[in-house]
Amino acid sequence: MSGLVGLLLVSISVGLSNFAGSIGIGLSGIDARTRIRVGIAFGFFEALMPIIGLLAGQAVAGYLGNLAKYIGGGILIKRSNDEQAALKTQLAETNAKLDETNAKQSKLTSELANTKDPEKIAELQAQLGQLEQQKQQLQLQQQNPTKKPTYGGGGGGGGSSGAKPAGGSGKPCNCTPGDPLCSCL
Repeated sequence: MSGLVGLLLVSISVGLSNFAGSIGIGLSGIDARTRIRVGIAFGFFEALMPIIGLLAGQAVAGYLGNLAKYIGGGILIKRSNDEQAALKTQLAETNAKLDETNAKQSKLTSELANTKDPEKIAELQAQLGQLEQQKQQLQLQQQNPTKKPTYGGGGGGGGSSGAKPAGGSGKPCNCTPGDPLCSCL
């Protein structure tokens, strides 16, 4: 029912613009023959424009619908490339931190070998223990780089068996599978 109400409201607003134009033409004092010609022209284009709009909209929708699968594929490839680049950057940062930790550890080890003071030795050993823990954590990060979280939604069908929460929001996606305008990201 609300679709019919919306259609009526749009029809009235478009009709009122023609009505206002007709009042202006009527007030200008033209003869009856010209008024009839203007009325026929307004009526003709009032009927023709929605038909042209429907046909153009249908053609564009078909074209964009076919194009959407290629755009979606390109987005997925870009996302995959971005994730790979992020993982490479993360690995490079982890390697740099690991190299820095190794350099600090070497420096502390040589300093420990040259120190005779028991308090300084205890302090250096504690620092070496902390560096060893950092080193182990960095080696774990190096072996198992964490992937950035991926976000669900986006339509696409994908063989899912029903509406699932998209992006962990807890709200089910009510969009038609494959809908390129799905906003449940």
